[in-house]
Amino acid sequence: MPGSGVRRDTARSSGAPRGPSPTFLPASRLNVASVVLACFSTGLAAQGPASTGGIVPLTSEPSHHLALTTDYVRVFDVTAAPHATTLIHRHDHDYLFVTLGDADITSARTDAPPRQLVIPDGAIEYAAGGFAHSVANNLDRPFHNITIELLRPSSHVATCTDGCGLPEACAAGTSCATVTRSITSDEWVAYTIGLPPGATWVADSDWTPGLVVVVSESDLKLRGEYESTAASHRSPGNLIWLPARHGRRALAGGAFMQAITPAITNIGTREAKIVVIEWRKARG
Repeated sequence: MPGSGVRRDTARSSGAPRGPSPTFLPASRLNVASVVLACFSTGLAAQGPASTGGIVPLTSEPSHHLALTTDYVRVFDVTAAPHATTLIHRHDHDYLFVTLGDADITSARTDAPPRQLVIPDGAIEYAAGGFAHSVANNLDRPFHNITIELLRPSSHVATCTDGCGLPEACAAGTSCATVTRSITSDEWVAYTIGLPPGATWVADSDWTPGLVVVVSESDLKLRGEYESTAASHRSPGNLIWLPARHGRRALAGGAFMQAITPAITNIGTREAKIVVIEWRKARG
């Protein structure tokens, strides 16, 4: 879809109609996100009680593997063994998490009764930090997720419940990407994007920093200043950090080149699914 891209709660630059205003559910009313979330163990005894042992920091929980650190986020690749229970660990930062495969878990916070949660593949959820819990994987298969700690404050967080699709423009005879606004705040927006074979997602020309989480087995072609590191095949949980597009980039000898707007094309034969988190304001 050349010429289109993720927008921040506005109509597309292509001039496509915006449609009905989206409906958002405030974060304070989210049931799943308030209790979950995304913290599991591969090396712990099965179904250990949440009340045993001390509380460990997130970085010391054995199932959490630090995968990416920027000024905006710390990202953990998390895998839970079948029927394993994590250590009790603390979430000091607000965070998002993306499920990679269907999940059935029990979250046991230190300040609330345990709660079982069934979460579908590719779901993205938000949780405010400042609590500790353990999490049990109730399934006979591993649970995989990406946990994204938000290192900067988030305000007015809400999940979109109605009118969340964004109009996408694409060339005649080509497949169009589908972009769905999932969760918003004053500082960032999280989208779920579907890419049929041949479809392209193009970021805005004033793109601010962003994170892409690959949800499905995909063959993707990347465009932008990071494309030299791009492998075509990407598995669920693969991460792509997209730097801000600043208009021009200095070259040797005092020359300049126009910055390249990020874009992702599905070059495979099956639909690709990704999650994109876009920060609203570049701050250096």
